[in-house]
Amino acid sequence: AGNSPGTHPVFPAAYPDVLAVTAEGGDGEAAAYANTGAFVDVMMPGRSFIEYNGTTFMINGTSASAAYVSGLAASLSANTGQSVREVERELRQRLPRP
Repeated sequence: AGNSPGTHPVFPAAYPDVLAVTAEGGDGEAAAYANTGAFVDVMMPGRSFIEYNGTTFMINGTSASAAYVSGLAASLSANTGQSVREVERELRQRLPRP
């Protein structure tokens, strides 16, 4: 959904067929840097740790949130055999909204 706090639609996240993801800041609320408009569908942690070449890096942003949701979607589809639309519907219902 983007890392410019505001509520205005951001594309491609605001397209109706897209599952728009924003970042949660660790307190159950949207992160201060994250977009939160009505176009946003779900919220996941906006922080992740990546190890590369023996060094750990912390990343913040809605991209980390989108990676979490992508992993959940892939796992759900693989484990249940649900279609993309079914997985999307389930994620919209189960994941928190900002």
